[in-house]
Amino acid sequence: MPPHSTTGLRGLQWTIRDHLSYHQLDRFKTLLNDRITTLHGINHLNLGESLLYFNPLLKQLSSDGYLDYQSPSRLLSNDSITWKRRVWAQGELESLKPLMMDQEYVCQESIKFVKKIRTDYFVCMQRSILSLEGELNLRELRTLVYTNSPVNDMIKPDHLQGQVISQFKFSEMDIISYTLLSLNSHKVHWDKNYCQDVEGYRDIIVQGPFAVQVLMAFAHYHWKVPISKVKYKNINFIYPEVNMDVCINERSIWMRDQKVHDKIYVWAQI
Repeated sequence: MPPHSTTGLRGLQWTIRDHLSYHQLDRFKTLLNDRITTLHGINHLNLGESLLYFNPLLKQLSSDGYLDYQSPSRLLSNDSITWKRRVWAQGELESLKPLMMDQEYVCQESIKFVKKIRTDYFVCMQRSILSLEGELNLRELRTLVYTNSPVNDMIKPDHLQGQVISQFKFSEMDIISYTLLSLNSHKVHWDKNYCQDVEGYRDIIVQGPFAVQVLMAFAHYHWKVPISKVKYKNINFIYPEVNMDVCINERSIWMRDQKVHDKIYVWAQI
């Protein structure tokens, strides 16, 4: 169903209902194929696993295959705003009360802000996941960047100090399978020709939420305590078969390139 809205960005709101099925988590666990020891809650989601749920089914998509209603041109009613790429840049998750399995919840999504910084547009969405009785269980922020800048690696001196706890790499089929799991039709995750010919990548790339969810799976297994809040950044895009180290320190966890340690792919602060 298309989103319903009122006039003005502050009035825009979309509602997505979902049922927290055990099958969805089981499919994710099968996808990881014992490469991470996942610690699922007995009857509730761990922080980060909600990214598998509350994904809208909308008919209207932009030319890149992703949701049109979130784009700055649509939000600002300005067709002159164009972009070459959109990337999932960063976000926050905060659990106020566990999301119980085999229950139905409502996700209320709204626009927190749309900002133009130099030539890029930043769109921040605020999500509230509530019980059917209206009790707030989870707060989420997710920020997407719409840019015309060329594809470049971001490599800067690594000031993160920590220890390596594991290694990981995503396969091409991992990326395609997660696309199906999360109902994500963005072409950069399944159409190699589009990636190369239109956006300038050399291959398909890992979904931002997929990288975060894998990182959180490592975090839950390592710390073995309930995690109620996380802030994360997707710093570099990840190609299939890239070998990465999973590193931790007292409060952070991140994935870095095994050869170029200054190249951080995804980072989270617990």
